[in-house]
Amino acid sequence: GLKEISDGKIRELTGGVLFPVTFTCITQRPMKGEIMVGSVEKILKHGVFLKSGPMENIFMSAKSMSDYKYMAGENPMFMKDYSKLEKYTIVRFKVMGFCWMEADRQFRLLATMAGDFLGPL
Repeated sequence: GLKEISDGKIRELTGGVLFPVTFTCITQRPMKGEIMVGSVEKILKHGVFLKSGPMENIFMSAKSMSDYKYMAGENPMFMKDYSKLEKYTIVRFKVMGFCWMEADRQFRLLATMAGDFLGPL
């Protein structure tokens, strides 16, 4: 929304008036059910954190990654047959839910790979 309109300043050459304006707006808002692409940023036993564009708090629970098993170690990962999720893996996922965190000034998303054509690319 509109926060402030400062005093106008007359431009010498044109005579036009310039009003500095301060405002806030949402430039990218996720939708429930939206298909997105992101990269794996952090791997935990209970799931992974993804990043997609400006959105950094995207959590995908291990429960939503059917048949993937957590593999601990120096470079933890989730594995399934010949497929693996490790740091920087590009993943196509679906948004299950989201909320706006005012303190962080960003969205937090809950994601899943359950569905056709979803998973590592």
